[in-house]
Formats: sequence, structure tokens, C-alpha cells
Amino acid sequence: MKKILDFLGLIISLVIIGLIVIIIFNPAQLRDKLIASTLNSYLILQIDDYKIVPEEERVSFEEANFDHPLIPNKQEEALHNMGVDVVSLPSEITPEMSACFIEKLGEARTNEIVNGATPSAIDLLKAKDCL
Repeated sequence: MKKILDFLGLIISLVIIGLIVIIIFNPAQLRDKLIASTLNSYLILQIDDYKIVPEEERVSFEEANFDHPLIPNKQEEALHNMGVDVVSLPSEITPEMSACFIEKLGEARTNEIVNGATPSAIDLLKAKDCL
């Protein structure tokens, strides 16, 4: 029994160390792929008829030639590169959504994002219920 618990402890430790390495060093762009996968999975659940843009169908950001009215170009390009279909994202923010963002992220961070700062993964997790 002790050997089984030791083995499970070793496996759990290796998984934690692996995640830390992926988050800090981003080998083979695994952190980016993990965030993109999580973000797309969430959007599939939240937006009707949302579909991930497959890698083989992705065009460069310049070729996509779409300007989302609410997302600054830098953020839009980052989302596009993660395979998010920017066209299918909401194009207006309701007062309820705005109040929710301020409540979850704070007014200062919300203003930074509105003015073009790229939201972090933690920002997305905190504000996911606002979308």
C-alpha cells in the first residue's frame, strides 16, 4: 500500500513540476496551446454556433481583414492567432457586462483593458462569468 501511495505522490509531483515548466518556460508553445484550447472550449460553451478555426484554415491576421469594434488590434491579433473566431464574438458590451467586469477585475484593470492592455489568463478566469 505504501508503494502505491509513494508512486501516486511521485506522479502528482511530476505533473505539477511539468505544469510549472510549461507555464514559466513555454516549451514548444505548449502554454499558448493550453490557453488557446481552454479559451476556445469556454467560448464553445458560451456562444451559440461558435466554432474553432482549424489550424489548416487559419489565414494571417492581415488576410483576415476584420476589425472587431470592441477589441483593439493587438488583442484581436492575439485572439486570432489562438484560433478564436473573432467575428463570432459579441460586438457590444451591455451595461450589465461592464458592471460585472468592474466588479470582478476592479475599475483600474478594466480601464487598462479597455485602453488596449492584453488581458491575462487570470483576468479571463476572473471575468469569464461576465461574458
